[in-house]
Amino acid sequence: MGLKVFNKVLAVTLIMLLAVTPLSHPPAFAADEVSASVGASTLQVDRLGGKDRYNTAVEISKAGWQTADTAIIASGNNQNLVDALTSAPLAKAKSAPILYTGTDNLNEQTKLEIKRLGIKDVYITSGSGVISEQAIIEIEEMGITVHRLGGTDRYETAVNVAKELMKSQGFSDVVIANGYANVDALSVAPIAAAQGMPILLTDGNQVPKVIRDFFNQNKLSRSLVIGGTGVISDSVKSSLPNAERLGGATRYETNLEVLNAFKDNLRPDKIYVANGENEHLVNSLAGAALAASLGAEIVFSAKESIPGGTVDYINREQAVNNVVLLGGEAVIDYQVHEPLIKAFSIATNSDAKESISGNTVITGSNIVVENMTFDKNLVILGSGVVLKNVTVNGTIFVNPDSGSSAGTSFDASLEGVISKNIVVQNGAKRGIQITDTQADKLTVASQKPVVVVTEGSTNIKSTVVASDATLKNNGATFGPVTADAKKPITVNLAGEFKTNVVINSTATVIADAGSVIGNLVIADKANNNDIVKLEGYFKSIISNSKAGIALAENTRVSNFEVNEANNIIVPPSASIYWLEAKADGAKVSGGGRINGTNIKDTPSVPPELPTSDDDSGDTSEPVTPPVAAPLLVSAETSPAGDKILLTFDKNMADPAGKQESFTVQTDDTPNTVAAAALNNLDNKIIELTLTSYITNGQTVTVDYTAGTIAAADNGALATFASQSVTNNVPVDAVLMSVEYDNGMLADEDDDKFTLTFNQDITNVGAPGDYRVRYAHDGQVWSSGSEVVELSYNGTDYTVSDGPIGTNTVIINLTSSGRSKMLAMRSSSPDGNTDDVIVIVYSHFSLTPHVDNTNGLNKSKIDDNAGIDIVSEDPQPPVLTADSTSNNTTADISITFTDDETWRNAITAVKDGEDTLTEEWDYEINEGEILIYGWLLSPGSHTITVQAGGHSDATVVQNIVGLSVSDDGEITEGAEDGEIITVTLDGSTFVDPLNEDMFTVTNLPDGVSKGTVTRVSDTEVTIALSGNTTIDYDIDMYPAVSIDPSQVIGYSGDNLTESGVTLTAIDITPPMPINNGEDIELELDAEQDFDTGKVKFYYHPTFDNYWFAIWHVPSDVKDIVLTIDGSAETRTNPGGNNTILKMLGDTIPSSSLFIEYKDAKGNTSSATEIIFPSEL
Repeated sequence: MGLKVFNKVLAVTLIMLLAVTPLSHPPAFAADEVSASVGASTLQVDRLGGKDRYNTAVEISKAGWQTADTAIIASGNNQNLVDALTSAPLAKAKSAPILYTGTDNLNEQTKLEIKRLGIKDVYITSGSGVISEQAIIEIEEMGITVHRLGGTDRYETAVNVAKELMKSQGFSDVVIANGYANVDALSVAPIAAAQGMPILLTDGNQVPKVIRDFFNQNKLSRSLVIGGTGVISDSVKSSLPNAERLGGATRYETNLEVLNAFKDNLRPDKIYVANGENEHLVNSLAGAALAASLGAEIVFSAKESIPGGTVDYINREQAVNNVVLLGGEAVIDYQVHEPLIKAFSIATNSDAKESISGNTVITGSNIVVENMTFDKNLVILGSGVVLKNVTVNGTIFVNPDSGSSAGTSFDASLEGVISKNIVVQNGAKRGIQITDTQADKLTVASQKPVVVVTEGSTNIKSTVVASDATLKNNGATFGPVTADAKKPITVNLAGEFKTNVVINSTATVIADAGSVIGNLVIADKANNNDIVKLEGYFKSIISNSKAGIALAENTRVSNFEVNEANNIIVPPSASIYWLEAKADGAKVSGGGRINGTNIKDTPSVPPELPTSDDDSGDTSEPVTPPVAAPLLVSAETSPAGDKILLTFDKNMADPAGKQESFTVQTDDTPNTVAAAALNNLDNKIIELTLTSYITNGQTVTVDYTAGTIAAADNGALATFASQSVTNNVPVDAVLMSVEYDNGMLADEDDDKFTLTFNQDITNVGAPGDYRVRYAHDGQVWSSGSEVVELSYNGTDYTVSDGPIGTNTVIINLTSSGRSKMLAMRSSSPDGNTDDVIVIVYSHFSLTPHVDNTNGLNKSKIDDNAGIDIVSEDPQPPVLTADSTSNNTTADISITFTDDETWRNAITAVKDGEDTLTEEWDYEINEGEILIYGWLLSPGSHTITVQAGGHSDATVVQNIVGLSVSDDGEITEGAEDGEIITVTLDGSTFVDPLNEDMFTVTNLPDGVSKGTVTRVSDTEVTIALSGNTTIDYDIDMYPAVSIDPSQVIGYSGDNLTESGVTLTAIDITPPMPINNGEDIELELDAEQDFDTGKVKFYYHPTFDNYWFAIWHVPSDVKDIVLTIDGSAETRTNPGGNNTILKMLGDTIPSSSLFIEYKDAKGNTSSATEIIFPSEL
């Protein structure tokens, strides 16, 4: 049976209507909460915004606080907004919202919010010239204590806030921002608040005296400078204690730098989005306190969109399911969230059934996730979550709430898990259990003290502790453990830690009784203002830093190597068996015992090393002074990208032949290490030569497995994992132009080509890396002339001398090379405009590498750059595909900015390789090439337009269309369930479908459209429902019609296509066997059925025997037909409708048995119908 197929195409403009639903009560977010469709999931989008800045601050307060004892009140004036920002860390410490007021009187909305919260204390962060005495009196008259922190200027106010913060909590690190660059302060405010770091202000070119005095009066370990050199100069940075800069070329890049630096500290599932432009900052400043209280970040956006780099970072590093917009719609558009990919949510055990693609958030409590794979990040928010035999290819963020944990004694348990990174952000009350788990890196960055228990076969290659934590190790394998935080922390170690425990910042390290700690190394990253406190027993301590060191009472140390001028406090009950001071200036004090000698209370030179007859009574076991393990200081690529340079804190032994101990990953792809060697100039550097070049922007990590690499003093290098490698490969250079001494290479002098790039070239390789070739019609005709000399700016270049910094490379050809080129020219003399000279060089011949896709690079030949330096075809206009009538029923209009010269020169229009015929297939108009309807089939078509003297112009034209399949037969009472299959080409169906938008016409009487099912993105089935009661003598062709709203990318008329071919069958019996003999059936002798009728037929058209049953009583549900012991159940069609059964081409020799069944399952006795022996 033939099938008619008519292809039609449509173009759709999809318009998404998003509803805004206000929330009814706090702590739900005020203003609005909406859901937006992103793929197949829904991203929750909230907005915190009022009619003005004061109301916005109140709405933020309502969203975050039901009640509060303390509030921060800052000026709402634009020029004083920075006072609100510097108060964010104090607001976090006091659990206080930030509210605004005007200058003269207390803002009425702010006043009402203060009353609602039940505030007892208010901190005023602006001076009396900014917030008037009258406003303060109004607050005091409410029975509230006012604390005035405002200074004579913004710098003093920031210091006053920092001093108040110091009363609540200590800090060792501070943030430095430009006092007149509010956006930079806002970028870091919630993070600084969460880390307990005050925000101090400076001028761009000098540090104000009040700030200098604060530094002099307080021993601060580190300064975090926010903003590029245009905001805070390098001279200011260098005057600050141990300053580190986070800054980019723009405020958005600076924001991204800050987010990336603190990514392990930030809540991954929730972000706040603020307008980053100066005039709108006030609408989002109050959000810093709320974001800090939740451990979330503030992302900068333009009004219409979040920068692409920030979007990429969020989608890669986080797992977002909630976006909060700060400010009203006049400040930030709702649509800014749309590029963000919503994380999949697991709220119940039933959600965790299979592997999940994309970021995932577990929101439900007491969820057990087993035998699953997550290809990106996984966030645990619910309490009592258990992961069993789970693989996570990204990062696991463990941030459980404090709810009940049924069935587990931990807030979260990881059992048999494999993950690249595990970040513990909260341990709630019961801690985190990690059993039989493999991870490259464990990071503890919790806002509250947390306990992490590791046991079984767990193997963690490296651990970073950035917050108060207890690590309990019950037999697991640990790599180095590093304490590195922006605030003073306490690290409690219980169990065995064989590798180095490294201290990079102010910390208290407690070794529980019975614990075994390998080397404890105070690294040089810790500075002279850091304080390291030690409690318990330590077998070996090595100090490579000038940090202050204090032992707690009853602390014992077996071996202590002092390599810097440390001040070490040893109280009377503490002792150090063996202390060797290798640096001048080391002092000890405290009255304890060192080297068998009781020391003075006041600082003094350490006593001599103990002798064998020491009778000090010290019970520490004497051990051989340890050889310090080398510490990795930095890892970076070479500028050429061919090597990784590992710098250590001491000279290293020759690593030749031991490269297999290192593993390098480039963008998560293995990059084989071909060789390992010491650097020729510095033996602290090991160079790893790679088989694959590293390019700019790639992410590089290096791992090392202990056992082969050692320092020159035999100190063994400890295992390290996933060490981030700084990528120093510069951005690819772009070839901008090629100059030559004569276009035809016809004179007798040596030929010279000068290549000019967009940046300085620091290395050009060797002459043998280059060839000059001739090409015609895209074919290279020669292996090319050899380049024998390279020079910079007229200066000959040799490898040993090194290059001169310039952005030009000059290639000189010898006469032999020129002769070869001339001979080549004479063999191809048509002089067409597509004849080119091609300068051929490897992508990696130059440093920086050369981008072979930009600038004047016109073609790639043998994976090298081809440059047309003789002539270049004029460029055609850009073609634009038809996106409004791109279907097979309409003409396709491909448009361009009209260029009469090019239009008149058009010689051919092609669909792929097929050349179309003008006037028959298409026509050319001003600014348009019109391809006639029905010519292009559904799918993707590459349309090429060729014009004399021009390069080809191409465009990809997408055509959308339908096809239908499946056959059927119209037989009385047998159409129900017939399926029409609809296939869509060139687009996808929407999900979910609206069944009302699908219609089927031309159906026979009694038959209608039934269920519409979305089988896949491109396939839908339509079931027919009902049965016809009329004989048909002609075929039926139902037509399927689909509303454009059901197809993505289509906006034309309804899409229509002929459907199933229903072939008519004349079932009128030409030769009846009887005249409808009545049959009386009895049901269990209790209920009599009315009679039914049976007829036998021979159908000459089909050469088959049939029988029919009709007039079946209405209270009969099913009819059972049995022939030759084979039973078949048919549903009662009701009324005069008929059941037909084909018997075959012979009359059955056995009888037909008929049974009736009612709705309750009662069955009649079988009635035998004897077939006639012949007709």
